[in-house]
Amino acid sequence: MAKLKAICHDQLPQSSFTNLSNLVQLQSLLVAFCPQMKEIVSKEWREHETAPDIIAFPKLTNLTLQGLLNEFVGFYEANKLYSNREVTTPEDQNVVGTSYDEHQSSRSFERAVFPSKCILWLQNLEEVKLEDSNVDVFFNLKGHMVRDGQAVPAFSHLQNLFIGYSRCQHLWKNIPRGFQGFQNLRYLKIEFGHDLQYVFPHSIARLLVNLEELNIAHCLEMETIVRSAYENEKEDQTSMTLFPKLNSFDLDGLPSLESLCPDASTSLWSAAKVMSVERCYKLKKLASVIPQIKKLEKDSTAHHEDEDDGISSGSCGCTPYSCGPMTKPTSRRNIVQILPRPVNQEVAPTNLDQDSNNYDNLERLSVQSCESLEVVFQLKGPKAVESHNVKAFNKLCYLLLDELPSLMHVWETGGSPHITGFGNLTFLSVSHCGSLRYLFLSTVAKLLISLKDLKVGNCEKIEQVIAEADTECVDQEITFRQLNSITLEDLPNLICFSIEAYTLKFPCLRELKVIRCPDLRTFASKVVSAHSVIKVQTEFGKSEWMGDLNSTIGNIHEK
Repeated sequence: MAKLKAICHDQLPQSSFTNLSNLVQLQSLLVAFCPQMKEIVSKEWREHETAPDIIAFPKLTNLTLQGLLNEFVGFYEANKLYSNREVTTPEDQNVVGTSYDEHQSSRSFERAVFPSKCILWLQNLEEVKLEDSNVDVFFNLKGHMVRDGQAVPAFSHLQNLFIGYSRCQHLWKNIPRGFQGFQNLRYLKIEFGHDLQYVFPHSIARLLVNLEELNIAHCLEMETIVRSAYENEKEDQTSMTLFPKLNSFDLDGLPSLESLCPDASTSLWSAAKVMSVERCYKLKKLASVIPQIKKLEKDSTAHHEDEDDGISSGSCGCTPYSCGPMTKPTSRRNIVQILPRPVNQEVAPTNLDQDSNNYDNLERLSVQSCESLEVVFQLKGPKAVESHNVKAFNKLCYLLLDELPSLMHVWETGGSPHITGFGNLTFLSVSHCGSLRYLFLSTVAKLLISLKDLKVGNCEKIEQVIAEADTECVDQEITFRQLNSITLEDLPNLICFSIEAYTLKFPCLRELKVIRCPDLRTFASKVVSAHSVIKVQTEFGKSEWMGDLNSTIGNIHEK
């Protein structure tokens, strides 16, 4: 079998391979629907694994395991019993994570797809799939060895990881101190991950500096995405970026999810370009994904030496605690960190200073069926930067909010007069948000210079679209330069677009839909400037354009 490159078999014996020294060309391995399969590598072969001429799987890049149920114990059957607790070894040990549970109880073997011993056999794996299978742990790193005084990076070529319709309690478990690996993982998808309560231990999350896509769906027991760090990791979090290259982040059908990262006060996620959150009924905040960022002012009277000299660079070229623009803080007085609001029911607090644009990548945001959310964007300028503009979400072009019954504010400014941003938002749709009384304040309305399509529907408490800002508005004119279409539908308490005495201008407005808004009798309380001809539609069909918006709305009400 010297030239064997792939194997696929419907039924394999209980121990599949006994002599693997000739499988040097094996590139792809599929093991599917083998109910009696116990392990991939047999005990007979492992008895000779200390021989110097042993060759493992140097070219294996793709591994798929399907339909391996209760008999399956892993890539091989570990010869020790593991406890359910995670193990961290003392800092001064030369061998990382070699402490086993010596209490040989009646507990069955902990079933791990990849026990630590096989890490060295599978260093070139690029894609792994686990489907319709039952295990306890995916990557059990307990006992992971060091080589020449340094930890061997684990699965450094792994790019794609898919887990579907499988029972698994931990994806990563027993991570030893100083562990390095998984730095090239780019795509992770989990569907129907039964028994999973979290995805990443904190020590693994900080290693995934190249993760681009994260898709998690229908995991009924999942409570958080990143599990809280241990006490000895807390200090390191203040200078760390999680997932700095994340492009797409999707959460769907996670009814037990309460947070994305419990350590929101010390963890920072780079904003994904595209983000979707659906049916996460207990989720109260997205602070860990859409962070508030504040650069702490450096004490000009004190000189501080670098305080992270003890952090060693990983094999990816980054420190294990930071990446990208934040490679290493120059001092504890000059770091970038998130500072979430203490109120629990916030979604996206953003204290952004002028240097935060590197972390402001979000282009599309969709939040649906999350009944605990109260605030989407919290835009409070911190006292330290009150005299500076606070830029927020300047790349965001698409915003969809639907079925958020507790939503009180889309934008909450806290009265800050120095907020800028949202200049590229072109599409805004808000529907089935029963607690909203207005859509945005006048200070926010002036930021939406690129808005083209505005839709508001089924929000029974909304009384006006634009409300008066907490602070005195210097400029009483609000111009929606590119707004082409406005849809107002099923808004039983809507009185007008704006009650306040603002001069509203809509130079590009071409289409207005007013459907089932019985209390809407005038568009605005002051002068409204719009295009000379606008197509108007109601629940009864087309309506006549009367020359201006106020007259047209009045005509609709009379009919």
